[in-house]
Amino acid sequence: MRRLWNRRRDDDHAADWPEPRPEFLKPLAARVRAAEGQTATGRVRLAFAGVVALALLVAVSAFGGVGYAARQAEQAVEAVTGPLSSDSSQGTVGQSAYDSNNAGYKGNKCKDLQKKFKQLKKKHVREWRALIADQRHERKSFPGARGKNPAWHRLLAEQRAERRALKREQRAERRALQKAIKKCKKGRR
Repeated sequence: MRRLWNRRRDDDHAADWPEPRPEFLKPLAARVRAAEGQTATGRVRLAFAGVVALALLVAVSAFGGVGYAARQAEQAVEAVTGPLSSDSSQGTVGQSAYDSNNAGYKGNKCKDLQKKFKQLKKKHVREWRALIADQRHERKSFPGARGKNPAWHRLLAEQRAERRALKREQRAERRALQKAIKKCKKGRR
């Protein structure tokens, strides 16, 4: 510990040390300079990337863009795959010919319908959560007084009606798919 606090004694002895050769010092100094430039540049780049990512995240989240972007991406995928997916009422391209020519496919139809039902339930949960989040945002950004304000109560009534309508629509979709599953299972027996 004394050496840490009493450095002057080491400095006195340093004068007695021999000087290193210039052939050794030049390449060593060049390597140290090159390493300093790379690490400093790397740190600056990393810091800049972090700051830009953080700024974008704050900007997007401040306006609710994360949920919006996720919904838009989901809708874009549905729009592109809609006509070609097995969710469409007409089936996928060439499916009717495949059904009539291959009896083995019909056995998998029930499993496909059950998979669709699970996916539909997940989709409904996502829609429900998005609706609740949007309504919560509407209530938070409501201008004016709450409580006895008639506009506030109108907003709550409209939101309640919107939730009920969505729930009815989702139930109808699920019931239709459940009927198709039951019909498929009866047809297999």
